[in-house]
Amino acid sequence: MIEFFFVRAYSLIKIPDFGWGVLTGLITTLVLFIVRWVGRRVHTLMKMYERFTLAGFWIGKCTLPHYPTGEEAIEIYRLKTTGDYVTFKFFNYLRPRPEIMRYDGAGISRSQLFSAFYYVPSRNSSESGVFSVRKSGDCLKGTYAQFDLKDNEKLEQSRDDFMLTRIQLPRFARLKMRLNRPPYRTYEEAKAKYDAALKANGSPDVAKPELKPQV
Repeated sequence: MIEFFFVRAYSLIKIPDFGWGVLTGLITTLVLFIVRWVGRRVHTLMKMYERFTLAGFWIGKCTLPHYPTGEEAIEIYRLKTTGDYVTFKFFNYLRPRPEIMRYDGAGISRSQLFSAFYYVPSRNSSESGVFSVRKSGDCLKGTYAQFDLKDNEKLEQSRDDFMLTRIQLPRFARLKMRLNRPPYRTYEEAKAKYDAALKANGSPDVAKPELKPQV
């Protein structure tokens, strides 16, 4: 009885021989359509990756009036992008100061321009500032400004020579920055990285990325 039921059911849903050819053709067409769509998406994403992006690691110098004469800080940045929106953190190394300062920030990148604010992420500090840079060659150039809390809270603005250069960091240093830790332990290590970046690009004034962006 049960066998009869299944035989009857099979006979009811059985597809004619010519129908299998049509069904196979439809399935093949659908699979090819999906494969081509996925291929186009992958190609588009690869093209987007090849375009210039702010995402990655950058290095630069800065100075404030309260720094000892002749001293400049080295700063190492990690930028992350979501569309035009940019978030970042950077660590400030100053030779006479044993403490490595961490700053957080965010900003907007539109076309060739990037404007942002930054601050010390501590409830015990009100230090903050802003900078605005433009893409110049393969680096970022512009100016920064902040109230110098150690110099009667004067509003200080840098000359129009603030520059960030893209760098490559070792894997462990990248991991440390993702964990909100400074990538290097001393000013000397950070300064050596800065000097190497400039030397690799052949000029102390015009710098280019060493390799592809890291995130």
